[in-house]
Amino acid sequence: MLTLPALMPHGSCFFWNVPLTTLHVTADCLIFLAYFSIPAIMFINRKYATEKARSLLVLFAAFIFSCGLGHLATAWNIWHTDYWLEGGTKLITALVSGYTAIELKRCLPNLLKTQQNLERSEELMKTDPLTGLVNRRGFQEAVNQLYKNDRDRKTLHTLILLDLDGFKTVNDTYGHPFGDRLLCQIGELLKMNIRSPESFVARIGGDEFAILLENCGIIEASNVAIRLRCLIAEFSLTKNNLNLGVSAGLSIFDSQKSLETVYEEADKALYYSKKAGKNLISWANSLEKNQFNSV
Repeated sequence: MLTLPALMPHGSCFFWNVPLTTLHVTADCLIFLAYFSIPAIMFINRKYATEKARSLLVLFAAFIFSCGLGHLATAWNIWHTDYWLEGGTKLITALVSGYTAIELKRCLPNLLKTQQNLERSEELMKTDPLTGLVNRRGFQEAVNQLYKNDRDRKTLHTLILLDLDGFKTVNDTYGHPFGDRLLCQIGELLKMNIRSPESFVARIGGDEFAILLENCGIIEASNVAIRLRCLIAEFSLTKNNLNLGVSAGLSIFDSQKSLETVYEEADKALYYSKKAGKNLISWANSLEKNQFNSV
């Protein structure tokens, strides 16, 4: 049977102070559990690490686990004067941490560079390489983020799909390099003439652009589209001596409407603008299905 003196902690700071002893033992045990869990999580997810990162991951796991053993030994020594055990765990931690630091110095720059290149690649995947605008993927992510941020679910936004009329003739007449420069110029023109940061421009493909106008209804959106049409016509005439028209389709939506539906509505309105004579801005008539208003 254990006697009361046997339960008494060693060290004058712990003499008969149950709350203080409990505090230290609880803290050390919780730290050990955390330091045991972290290597366990690393081990479970080791398959996701690259070959270069795996060895460093093992070292980190060993370092963290050895730190946990040190805290467990500290808790043990509240009652037992086994300072050889405590010193041994400290030496193991020192050796593992020293070797980890050496390996970290060797591997970390390459790992950080790999992560940087990965982030750059992900950004490039959302960027149109010709104009520097976001592409269709970046556009979809922006709309999805808009849905997440729209808490009242009733705020109206507008999607404008804009297509250059007669751009194929420009390419056939002046060549694709000229056409590419023209697309870059128009992309920059669009980006400079919409409300930022609440709106953004994307190049969907070819000579088609998408413009997202946040918190914008049909009247304001149609005025924006008309202004952009005039700016593009004036720019193409004065800078490139071209008579370039613009067709556009608008879709008014809130975050309860799916992105597929929004895009389909804008695309139908754009098709109507093209079919009705081009150089028009159209949107669905809210009173009649498959009917459009144009300006």
